[in-house]
Amino acid sequence: MLVKVSRIDKTAEEYEAQLEYKEYYAAKVANLRPDSRRRLEILATRCLLKEMLDGEQIVSYDEYGAPSLTGSGQYVSISHTDGYVAVIIAGKPVGIDIERRGRRVERVRSKFMQPAEDQLVGATPDPVLSMHLIWSAKETVFKYLGQQYYDLQRLTCVTNIDFDRHLITMKAVGLSNPLIINFETTENYVLCYSILSGL
Repeated sequence: MLVKVSRIDKTAEEYEAQLEYKEYYAAKVANLRPDSRRRLEILATRCLLKEMLDGEQIVSYDEYGAPSLTGSGQYVSISHTDGYVAVIIAGKPVGIDIERRGRRVERVRSKFMQPAEDQLVGATPDPVLSMHLIWSAKETVFKYLGQQYYDLQRLTCVTNIDFDRHLITMKAVGLSNPLIINFETTENYVLCYSILSGL
């Protein structure tokens, strides 16, 4: 399993100069302004993938926008937030989510948290950080469980956040085994990632 985060610190032109095969990303950026944030995220992701895979790979997307590495036995998941991109690659389905830290998560908590998660957050030393981790963990597992888990609030529930081991435990409706999510935190973002196993 390869996991990497990259800060977006170049211009679109500088990222494009690192890429040889424009056709691999041309369709994704064709209708975007040259200076748009989305364009930068796409190009930065392609450069990060090139670095991780030791060469450019074709990335295709399914009808729901989930990425795959064309012609590869590897699975990929991609995430981006203000100023950062994150990628995970492994031999099994994977998920990754990166979220910029801020106060907005407090305003939207009722859209993704269950009452049991409210109690869990209240018992942690940093409730706002815990809310970020719950949101990011749910986004992570949604990426490998698929569209049937679109209702993150109702269908998934974080049961434990282990700050010492950097692990989150979650249960999901219809699955007998708990899901384990790894996490990292910085002063700027939270990062969650997981590999599908044992379901």
